Amino acid sequence: MGNIKKFWKKHKETLVIALVSFCLVRFVFDTTVVMSASMEPTLMTGDTVILYNCIFHKSNRGDIVAFPFGDVVYMKRIIGTGGDTIEIMDGCVFVNGQRLEEGYLPEGTETEPGNRKEYIVPEGCVFLLGDNRGDSNDSRYWENPYIEADEIIGYFFWDISAWYGSGTSIRINNYDGKI
Repeated sequence: MGNIKKFWKKHKETLVIALVSFCLVRFVFDTTVVMSASMEPTLMTGDTVILYNCIFHKSNRGDIVAFPFGDVVYMKRIIGTGGDTIEIMDGCVFVNGQRLEEGYLPEGTETEPGNRKEYIVPEGCVFLLGDNRGDSNDSRYWENPYIEADEIIGYFFWDISAWYGSGTSIRINNYDGKI
């Protein structure tokens, strides 16, 4: 018994750090590879990104989220949350009557010019668009344009490829599918 106490006393910091690291990697963070152009130029095809899956995170407009869609996993940007009215008109997105400032989009990007659409986001749901508006299968085209917020499996945290270079493949857990 004395040897265990000595071992614990000598190595407890290392063991605690290892346990906390394991829990973070296993239960809080995940990685995946972006498989489509729908979020370009924010996230490029082939980029490896870190997601965090915090059940206490409230979904906010502007968050980039991962969610299952059929048999694949998509990543899109939250444009509206429960109770919001989303209007797409004259190539722009309006939320609750105010034009949405989308500094993350390339200058000159239009969202369905010439069309006018309105969506009222149900409570507990989100309305999602890809940043690459011309090449994104998103809320505008789905039979049910809303995703329930509890279906979100991760929030974008960091683009590893910005540090290591595009195409870097680092896997922590097992998200398989297109994003």
